[in-house]
Amino acid sequence: MPNALFTKRSFAGGEYSPQIIQSRSDLELHARGLSQCFNMISLQDGSIVRRPPLRLYGNIKLPLQARRVISFALGDDKTALFVFGKKQMMFILVIGLRSPEVIKSYATPYNFHEAEQLYIARMGGDLFLVILCKIYR
Repeated sequence: MPNALFTKRSFAGGEYSPQIIQSRSDLELHARGLSQCFNMISLQDGSIVRRPPLRLYGNIKLPLQARRVISFALGDDKTALFVFGKKQMMFILVIGLRSPEVIKSYATPYNFHEAEQLYIARMGGDLFLVILCKIYR
């Protein structure tokens, strides 16, 4: 008997629990999803891409008890990281696989709880950080 190969062209359903996929093969969900995916990420358009590798950078001095990291893709394999600690924010530039470079450190009015509640808005090349303020009377 010849070897058969089934090629699935779309994984738009994403990754589901193996119990759900195996128990209800009659659902359309079964045809669009996958039960296990190692080192891959399924995108909304149905394609699968390889998960980027994890890198260890031990030479960066992060803010004391860093709580929040916001990444911002700059293009051309450049990424900006905003790392929030206690009343401090660090701007770190990562270019490709090179070691990250701390560009500048800023003092902020945000404590740990407030840094976790920051809202992010991106418009074109601008990044806006907003926190909801409470007004006490």
